[in-house]
Amino acid sequence: MSDVLIVTVKVQAGAEPITISPSSWSYRGPDGQPATVMGTTSGVTHVLAKSSLIVAVSFPSAAAGGKLTLGGWLTKQCRRGSFSVVMNVS
Repeated sequence: MSDVLIVTVKVQAGAEPITISPSSWSYRGPDGQPATVMGTTSGVTHVLAKSSLIVAVSFPSAAAGGKLTLGGWLTKQCRRGSFSVVMNVS
């Protein structure tokens, strides 16, 4: 694949299980332009308490140096306990 940015993220859960939805994550390149997820290694995924999971997401025509916004929710809260994180991508 050419002109595709692939970002690999290790997602870790604490004392409570979490649910993530990588297909809804977003990326903003260094120029501020948004990119839409082209593909991911998983759909909606449950991460068990005190465990981790590695997820890869790909963005077409995107350059490194931007920010990835990812999120999910506490599994037991059924989307009420949502969270999001913004990460620098280098």
